[in-house]
Amino acid sequence: MRLESPSHRPTNLLRSLHPHDPSMLDYNVRLAEDLTPDQIDEMVAICLRSFDTTDVVSDAFTGSNPALLDPSFRCTIRAGIHRGTVYLAQDKSDRILAFAVCFGPGKSMYSTQEQGELGFDQMVSDMSPETRDWWKNTYAPKVNEILSEEVLGVVSKLPGVGVPRHLLSLHTQNRVDAWYVNLLVADSAFKRQGLARAVLDAVDQRAIADKTVLVLCANKEINRDVYLRLRFQVKGQVDVPSPAGTVPVFALTRTPASGLDPAKAI
Repeated sequence: MRLESPSHRPTNLLRSLHPHDPSMLDYNVRLAEDLTPDQIDEMVAICLRSFDTTDVVSDAFTGSNPALLDPSFRCTIRAGIHRGTVYLAQDKSDRILAFAVCFGPGKSMYSTQEQGELGFDQMVSDMSPETRDWWKNTYAPKVNEILSEEVLGVVSKLPGVGVPRHLLSLHTQNRVDAWYVNLLVADSAFKRQGLARAVLDAVDQRAIADKTVLVLCANKEINRDVYLRLRFQVKGQVDVPSPAGTVPVFALTRTPASGLDPAKAI
């Protein structure tokens, strides 16, 4: 891992929101050049304890098979460090506090054979036939509707680049020139430290350089509201039926600018 990206120096940001308050953290946001197996384990553990893994969304995505939760986070992280961009928020001991997995213009999650071989193909194989069918024929088509150029309001200059090889992939984002945040998580043990905001601010610098926007999806109203506080705007919404219940999906975009007021940090 390199401490900073020479071409994007603002991504190495020392954050000290309240330097005289020992309860607040000092941390750096860094671009990860590579990830060790231990770091990937650490990041997966953060996901498992910070996301609600017993709700309708998790049950729908895994077919109510909790054994798929770890692989789902793990293959996203591994694909991100292989083909995409990963930013880490770390404290002085290099403990990971938050991170984002992103793909910039012309790139897409699981768009190459190599990415699929980093865990995604095996996870799909381990799904029940019913779950695979739901992903392919229900979830992906409906979410594709709200990740279009027309809905997002972002015109593509790179049509047809990196078309995903997997029918299960719902990533139409490769057809739009944007920075897609596929996974964003802050450790639930460190709430309201500005971690998610700081990581997104780092991605902002890449979007500014590419003259584009940030795009992400939220699967719950509470998460949508968090992103609204982080200056995202809802561009599209769809309710996806599943055997576990209805899964709401919100497509949001954010125009790069300065970060959120520290008083509203999450």
